Amino acid sequence: MKRKRGFDFERVLERLLDADGLEPRASYKAKGEQIDGALYLDGPLILLEAKWHADPIPASTRYQFKCKVDGKLVGTLGVFVSMSGYSEDAVDTLTA
Repeated sequence: MKRKRGFDFERVLERLLDADGLEPRASYKAKGEQIDGALYLDGPLILLEAKWHADPIPASTRYQFKCKVDGKLVGTLGVFVSMSGYSEDAVDTLTA
């Protein structure tokens, strides 16, 4: 049930992006990883990470996503969206 909630969240985000004309790409599995979605905004590809967990998202999960983005072509950006909020350490890493 919880896993389904996450996939439903991905679809909601995809519809919202589509409604705003941002040309979203649906989630897909690449070799050894899953991409929750992507969109193009004035040129660069923006990867989307969508999480809906019981607890706030820790910094380690954000770092995993950063590695995913860094492993793509130069200029690729990423957006991390969490319905569960972010742990204090995750917020601290963003400001450091």
